[in-house]
Amino acid sequence: MAEEKISAISRSAIFYAIGISVILLLLRLLPFLLPHSRLWGINHLLFLSEYFTYITIVFGILAIALLMRPLHRIGDSIFEYISGILEHPRYMWWMAIAFGSLIPFWFLRMPTNMLGDGYTFINNIGNDLPVMEKWSEVGAIKLVHALYQLLPYSGLKGAEYAYALVSVTSGGVTLFLFFLVAYELGRDKTERLFILCLQIFSGWLLLFFGYAENYPVLWPFMVGYIYFSIRYIKGQTSLVLPTLFLLIALLLHVQIVFFLISYLVLITAHGYGARFFHKNKGLSRGILGLIAIIGGVLFVWRYQNVPDFQFHFMPLINGRSPVPGYTLLSISHLLDIVNEFLLIIPLLPLLIFMGWQNRKAILKDGVDRFLSLFTLGGLILILIFDPKLGMGRDWDLFALTGFGTLLLLARMVILSSRWKRFFPGAILFSAVLFLPYLATNLSYQPSLDYYKWLLNLDLARAKPGFTTLRDYYHNTGDSARVDSLQREIAANFPSALMGPKAYNLAKAGRFGEALAIIDSLFRIDPHAVESYNLRGSVYLQMGNFERAIPDFEYAVRFGQYNVQALLNMAQAYQQAGRVDDVLKPLRQAQKLAPRSERMLIGLSSAFFARKQYDSALVYAEKTILESPSHFQAYLAAGLSAYNLRDYVKAKAYLTRFLESAPEGPERNRAVEIMQQFE
Repeated sequence: MAEEKISAISRSAIFYAIGISVILLLLRLLPFLLPHSRLWGINHLLFLSEYFTYITIVFGILAIALLMRPLHRIGDSIFEYISGILEHPRYMWWMAIAFGSLIPFWFLRMPTNMLGDGYTFINNIGNDLPVMEKWSEVGAIKLVHALYQLLPYSGLKGAEYAYALVSVTSGGVTLFLFFLVAYELGRDKTERLFILCLQIFSGWLLLFFGYAENYPVLWPFMVGYIYFSIRYIKGQTSLVLPTLFLLIALLLHVQIVFFLISYLVLITAHGYGARFFHKNKGLSRGILGLIAIIGGVLFVWRYQNVPDFQFHFMPLINGRSPVPGYTLLSISHLLDIVNEFLLIIPLLPLLIFMGWQNRKAILKDGVDRFLSLFTLGGLILILIFDPKLGMGRDWDLFALTGFGTLLLLARMVILSSRWKRFFPGAILFSAVLFLPYLATNLSYQPSLDYYKWLLNLDLARAKPGFTTLRDYYHNTGDSARVDSLQREIAANFPSALMGPKAYNLAKAGRFGEALAIIDSLFRIDPHAVESYNLRGSVYLQMGNFERAIPDFEYAVRFGQYNVQALLNMAQAYQQAGRVDDVLKPLRQAQKLAPRSERMLIGLSSAFFARKQYDSALVYAEKTILESPSHFQAYLAAGLSAYNLRDYVKAKAYLTRFLESAPEGPERNRAVEIMQQFE
């Protein structure tokens, strides 16, 4: 009787598993019926040839067929043979495979680097200005920049190679760690191969094909953290190794802070922490609860009172411009999360179904508790962090959020030995579902088409993306596409033309009309840094420093790398008589644009006002070196030299100034000094 019940349940489970698999395959075809719908995580067949679609359907059907009784024996024999590489620790074999993976990672690397901030980061590293470092990922940027300086190439080519080397190397190391993690989590060779293949056949594999972003380098350290944490929980290593890997990852990128919650399991796994926890469970839970409450209160306080902190996270109810409908629990945001998980865990619904009956068992084991908290940290990150580019383009930011989820689901699945015969078909199916994403982004035109589709999906916030795409075509010499994109930018973003118009009106002295246009810009996006900088510039021309300075301060605060806003703020401080405040924005601008004439002459003027004439002379002369026709620099150099009693220099510089200076008080001052030399 018991055997009949088990058999019946098995037949029912097989039916549902096959049904879920069929739905997953049909979902990949749904975008053909709804090409403009929010299905960015599964719509990649749209951008590939029809033959790729046919191949996907054929192999998808084959994978589903392998789940059925007549064919699963074929898959079992192949799977059993391959799994031999994981029967015992074969580190040299695993290393050889990981090393061999560097070849496809390098030679098939991404041709365009448009996803995420890839093209922007390449330009950041490859230009001749100091590298701009985002506070959240300063470690990763410094690493890539250090590698760039060692390469024999410069410019964009050198920057692309630097990012590609970091990405590909990270991929090889991560693949080796995938072997290690699979070996630790699986109980036998088939379970280990199942876990290994699930890790490989995922959207995050794209990160290792020369992906130009600051996330690939996190993977070796975070996968290493998980591996050594599992070993520590099992009593096979010390706490030093997982701690070291976690700290390095945290130094590379601040996003890792969300996964720190998993470290609690390590603290209470062995030693004093374990003894204290088991003796004082109530007190320990109370302390943890108090820490959670304090952390929550601090987070809410900062969210409500610190605007630049608030803008990193999803708005709860009232959305913010330019996408006011995109909030924490909005349909579009929840759909984005579903898309992300289907991209990085192609078999997600199937794995949930296969492991559902073991859901209560996951909290009984220390490793599963660790993976559960790692998963929780990832879920918090993807739920509350605001994807500024749109989650389809910012998918890489959230790729790590699914890794703990995948491992946890795999653990739940392997607890039921009856699913073992599903492993070959499931793995083939996972590969079939994830390959279109990989193929799209490793192909030149499909990758650009997909990027353009993502821009149109989140059009309201896509202006920087359109500009990036236009610049890319400009650098590749495709003038026809440059013109086409310029027309699209003008049509889709009226503010792109309104800003220059307001600026020209202000230059003509028509301040009222200029401010009216700027008010229209604020109605489109109340938080646009460009609008604050523009309005501040108009107020500055009007001599209204009290209104200009707050606008520039806002523009600098939320656009930290905006050189013009920094220079405008310094000018406003100087004209308002706030001499002590002038140097700070000028020094910030100097880090970003060390050869800017406006910055150099600004520093000269600032030091002159502080009666530091030697420094004023130095920066005036630097301005002259950058721009020999800058007549104001000759005046600044001449006056500085005069106050330093270097009359030879003063006479030479003032003579050059008088050769091109227009009539006015400055020329009169220079003439007075020159008369003293006669």
